Amino acid sequence: MIIIFLVLLIIIYFFFKKENINCNILPFGYQYTPAIKSADKDIYFNLLNKYGTNKDKEITNKILSINHSYPPTWGIKIDRNNNIEFEMYFYVYHPNTRQFEDNTITLDKLKDKFNFNCNNKPQFTMYSIDYQDEKLVPNFYYFTSSDNIKDVGYSEKEGNLNNHYYRYFPNTIDNKFNKYIDTELINYNIKNIKTVFIADKLIRNYYGIYYDGITFEQLKYFIKKYNFDLDIINNFNETVNYSISVDFDKKTDIVTRIGIYGLLY
Repeated sequence: MIIIFLVLLIIIYFFFKKENINCNILPFGYQYTPAIKSADKDIYFNLLNKYGTNKDKEITNKILSINHSYPPTWGIKIDRNNNIEFEMYFYVYHPNTRQFEDNTITLDKLKDKFNFNCNNKPQFTMYSIDYQDEKLVPNFYYFTSSDNIKDVGYSEKEGNLNNHYYRYFPNTIDNKFNKYIDTELINYNIKNIKTVFIADKLIRNYYGIYYDGITFEQLKYFIKKYNFDLDIINNFNETVNYSISVDFDKKTDIVTRIGIYGLLY
């Protein structure tokens, strides 16, 4: 009888167990794919303890105190003077259905925790906060069109246009961006998902190139290629995937800063 009871318990557990898909979500596209295992909050806290201020830690702890099932995307940006900035992206849709998901950290949940005012249009796809801002004012991101070549969108902050965004499959990237693209930084194991983003950054006058879900070996190559300190990725998990960004000055094509991203799960 005991054995039968235990077997029944195991069957019930697996039948009702909710699949945890967070480790297979792309940090930028916020889509599920079994082709990756995304970098988690342990890596983020490694960076936070190494480079973060008390303010950075307080913001993070407040975010983690908000009830949610689907996590935000963490990011760290490093410029040529080794200035470190943290940011967090909050997607408000389910990574499988692409429909609004209340179990994410919605804007209302964050507003209750941080008590900020903001102007936004309805139906934004995600929002982000920059930790270095004196007041946490979200950036809002919107999709405007999508087809078999690219997705198009833009971002606003306090009602002002910030950036235009284009998301491509590896083989559909517009030729005008070729000189900024390094195909060694594309994860070709991710199929049928647009994983290369281009940001036309109007305020900073940069082009930002974003690669989703790369391997640790690609991350190491990336850090070396653009002559940043490899110490940044010390103690990183070498078996998971990361997303990265690199900003080019539009006038000089000089690399001004890089970013590394994962999921806060």
